Amino acid sequence: MEAQLTQRARALMAAHFARLLDISPEEGATWAGPTTDLMEAAHTAYAEGICIDEEGNPLAFCVMVAIACQNLHVRPPRNPRSRASLASARKGLRRASLLSRYRLRLRQGLGGNLLAAMVRR
Repeated sequence: MEAQLTQRARALMAAHFARLLDISPEEGATWAGPTTDLMEAAHTAYAEGICIDEEGNPLAFCVMVAIACQNLHVRPPRNPRSRASLASARKGLRRASLLSRYRLRLRQGLGGNLLAAMVRR
């Protein structure tokens, strides 16, 4: 049951991240959350293979990061893969990983788009 919950949370996070790639940079949307959360969501979407290019090939992780950072007016980190790795390993009371927060929301029956809440328009 926990594995199913984790898989649902990963799929939901990846779908929400894919929506961020559709935002136009001209909209003026900005990322108000931690960059680490954005990198964790990007890596999850990359691992799920949900974002594809015009030819039907999965987007590379660095391309997804570049598009998201451009659309949300964020300076991309030097090593986004390391940022994503550190994010998924977070434990503790102060800041849980984004996946843990998605799992908690699903367990409570709340759902919701946590990434959209971090975008300021």
